[in-house]
Amino acid sequence: MRRINAMRQRSQGTLWFGATLLFMCTAWQSNPATAQTQWTTAPNGTDISNANSGNVGIGTTAPKAKLDVDTDGISSFTGITPGTFSVGGNGINYYFPFDFRNTDSATYPYPLARIAMQFTTVGSYLSFGTSNCYGCGVTNKAMTIDPNGSVGIGTTTPLGKLNVLSGSGNVLDVSSATYLGVNGQAGNPYNNSQITYGVVGASSAGGMSSGTHYGVYGYASGTQYGYNESATIVGVRGHADSPAYASSTFPLTAGGYFSATAATGAGTPNFPRIYGVYSKVRASTANGAVSYGVYIDTSNGTTGAGTFNYGLYQADTTAANYVAGKLGIGTPSPTAALDVRGNVVVETGTNPNIYTGTGGELNRYLQLLNSPTYSSASGLKVGGVLVADSYGYANPGKNDLVVKGSIGIGTATPQAALDIVGNINVSGNINAKYQDVAEWVPTNRKLAAATVVVLDSTQSNFVTASSCAYDTKVAGVVSAQPGITLGERGANKVLVATTGRVRIKVDASRAPIHIGDLLVTSSVEGYAMRSMPLIVSGIKMHRPGTLIGKALEPLASGTGEILVLLSLQ
Repeated sequence: MRRINAMRQRSQGTLWFGATLLFMCTAWQSNPATAQTQWTTAPNGTDISNANSGNVGIGTTAPKAKLDVDTDGISSFTGITPGTFSVGGNGINYYFPFDFRNTDSATYPYPLARIAMQFTTVGSYLSFGTSNCYGCGVTNKAMTIDPNGSVGIGTTTPLGKLNVLSGSGNVLDVSSATYLGVNGQAGNPYNNSQITYGVVGASSAGGMSSGTHYGVYGYASGTQYGYNESATIVGVRGHADSPAYASSTFPLTAGGYFSATAATGAGTPNFPRIYGVYSKVRASTANGAVSYGVYIDTSNGTTGAGTFNYGLYQADTTAANYVAGKLGIGTPSPTAALDVRGNVVVETGTNPNIYTGTGGELNRYLQLLNSPTYSSASGLKVGGVLVADSYGYANPGKNDLVVKGSIGIGTATPQAALDIVGNINVSGNINAKYQDVAEWVPTNRKLAAATVVVLDSTQSNFVTASSCAYDTKVAGVVSAQPGITLGERGANKVLVATTGRVRIKVDASRAPIHIGDLLVTSSVEGYAMRSMPLIVSGIKMHRPGTLIGKALEPLASGTGEILVLLSLQ
């Protein structure tokens, strides 16, 4: 131990002892008498000092500084050739420092900054340190250069050529007019195939089951100020310009280029997640805050022959695109999973399809058959479509169309569940709930349903309520809700049934009505009664032209309404 301490003391005094010895020898040779008077030995017998206030020159008679050394240089930076100054000594893992002080006062004779070499079993380290305390000496080892030439800032064991490690705060802060954390530029004016990078980030890890590895990580934070209404805060920004070259065929110009690849084969993880670009944002609760995962602006692009400005381009035709939230096209605030404000063109060949449904129910489709290429295909093919203001109104089958409101064909204002302006061709059956056929006929008075009507002798094509028995002008019965309606609705019109089954007012006060009896008009206005046959040559006959129909229900006496089978004759 005594030997090591002696070696350390001897090595620390080597620089100053060698320098002062050199100065003494030089001064002694030039002027021995003067040199002896300038150097003073301290009482301890080991320290010497010089009170000379001028400059000292070594190899020069005209020194320009307190110590001016003029000597020949060496031809190589590396190697074993000694330099002009040499500081060192014996001892492994000891430091051989060059210190800086602020004062020569005996009160604070401590170093305030230090450059030191440390020799170890693996090579030499060069360290730099400063002080954050006036009376504490050197307080940190700010930077270290290891035996391989790697630089560590904040760490003595750099993992790369430059390793910056910070416990808190900014790792690297460059204050300039543009406020850039890292500014990387690279130029390559004449090489057509070389790859040039402004900033390159790479990260790799082997045999690790967790952890996050970033090639390039950008972070930007804005401090809350009273007036910061137009500031732009960017974590990572890429910019690229492509000049116009005559031989530049389809050049690739990218502001940011990201590529991700996962290995395949045995031992690879199941269901790996591979992101070309991964973006995660969140907005504060401030009024008007907007968060964009990816914001794409092509508004500054020019257009010309063969020029396309793509906001987003998917090159792989087999790739799937997944959006977990709402997607708005033409709107920044979508209200549904897909909200399109504008026109939509679907063109995939002869059968452009839009599929709806869930899971395997893709045959619940809405197929649009209209395209510029196949102009002959026009119309709308639907399957399982619901038109309603409520999703729960109905659940149509795969081949059904359910409409909650009215359907108008040839009219924009349908007046019924199905309102058709035009002709109808039916090759099948028409099924109606009610069993009579009626038509709209003008009248001069309000007539209630089930009223027996006759032709109005005072006006053409008008009807009025019957009031005469056995009237041959009988025209039918007013229908409340016919199965089939003919003609056009009007303010002064009534529906007159002429065939089918309909309810009718009857009067059984003269004779009871049995099922199957023939009915005719009575003297009671709007009522029918049982027809009494006439005997002609012993044959009972009913008066022709007066019959309304046959009773389907009985009425024993009085007045009422019964169902009748209309058969005017």
